[in-house]
Amino acid sequence: MLKAKRDSVTTVPVTRPPLESLEAPRDGVKDTTNIVTNPDRTTVVDLDRVPATHLLQYTQGSPWPVMWFRRLWGKNDPKKIFDPEVINPTQQTERIINLVLKVNTTLTPQQDVAHKTFTRAGNAKVALSVVPNEHDFFIAALGDSRFGLFDVQSSTRMTDNKVAVYEIEYTMLFEVSDTIHKAIEASVQRTYHYVAERAWVGIDPLLTPDEFRRFNSQETYQRIIEETYVQRFFNRDIRSLAYPDVAETYYDAYLVMFVKELGLRHTPDDLRVYPHNPMRVEDVFTLWKLLGQRSTWQLGSVEKNGNWYSAKTFRARHGMNTVAYSKVRNSFAFEGRFNINQFIAGAVSKEVWPVAVAFEPQQIVYRGIEGETLPAYLPLSRDEHYVLSRAFYEGSYASGLEYGLYCYLNNTPTPSNLATQLAELLPKLPQAEQLYYTPLVYLLLKYTR
Repeated sequence: MLKAKRDSVTTVPVTRPPLESLEAPRDGVKDTTNIVTNPDRTTVVDLDRVPATHLLQYTQGSPWPVMWFRRLWGKNDPKKIFDPEVINPTQQTERIINLVLKVNTTLTPQQDVAHKTFTRAGNAKVALSVVPNEHDFFIAALGDSRFGLFDVQSSTRMTDNKVAVYEIEYTMLFEVSDTIHKAIEASVQRTYHYVAERAWVGIDPLLTPDEFRRFNSQETYQRIIEETYVQRFFNRDIRSLAYPDVAETYYDAYLVMFVKELGLRHTPDDLRVYPHNPMRVEDVFTLWKLLGQRSTWQLGSVEKNGNWYSAKTFRARHGMNTVAYSKVRNSFAFEGRFNINQFIAGAVSKEVWPVAVAFEPQQIVYRGIEGETLPAYLPLSRDEHYVLSRAFYEGSYASGLEYGLYCYLNNTPTPSNLATQLAELLPKLPQAEQLYYTPLVYLLLKYTR
């Protein structure tokens, strides 16, 4: 039998993992030694994508507005250069006025030495809505009141994304004479107007002639409102907007804040928003704030029960430059925001609305469907609902104006002629309705454009 000896020592070797070298790649990890290694790459994936709303303004090149003619071909029709001497279905075109090309090269004449003839050629990029095909053509100015007809020689899609830019190469065929112009006009089956501003915000930039006229009229109405609204209702005593056609000064701070946010401040002086101590006007969630957020999610939380109060009501807490110490006689406030204990006893003085001027609401086709009509405007709400009707605060609509705002809040398309109809009828309303409804119509004009 073996016997262990006390004095014998057995040594067991300890194995340790090797220390990691600082020079070894660690897939992008930065160590305390400031040594950064590059990870090994086996695949290159490019997921960058330019949004459709950026294609036009960020496509390289100088803008060149032209009159574009898109050939109306069938799948089996041969591709041929436009021939003004031939009249048949393969010569039919769609005309797009003011299509924007992004040009990278100048249109320089080049001479054929052998035949002593000149040619003009170049390349450009086309973005959004129009897919160029070979032998589409366009007309552009050459200078000196001359115009040339350019034929598309090739069209190359720059990416396989659904939203793409096309690069085209074009050559001038001939100058446009009266005879050629008549032949081109005879080939046109449809006409569209290209509006670059709509392409920038992701809206279809091609408009029919009727839509284009309405588009221009909307711009006209916008400009008129911007130039006249504040001037008409500006009160120099309070340096802000005031209720019209009344002896005393009626002031609505919530409306004034909304008008300022819209940018309607064409006046030498900025519109004043008076504090209403002890309330904070900015903290009250009103119809105007709901429109600013553009969401119906908080429609049930909107303050709607309000009235006019004597400005002296707001002297509970002293403060200079507040509505209580201004030339305002009556100011609008919401009863739900009052804490009566913060006011001096007997100071709350509730006033009545100024006398309303009656008018007959005019019916309009509000959704573009014949037979479906609504009043363009309803009389200004003077009961427990602020400005608009009970139906609007319940998530519906009772007038053309409220239908437009309903579409705006729900981010749904609005008939392009609705805002135009409302703008046309706006001057026929009483002054009080114009004071409150004009900013709403201006909002719809901007939205539908």
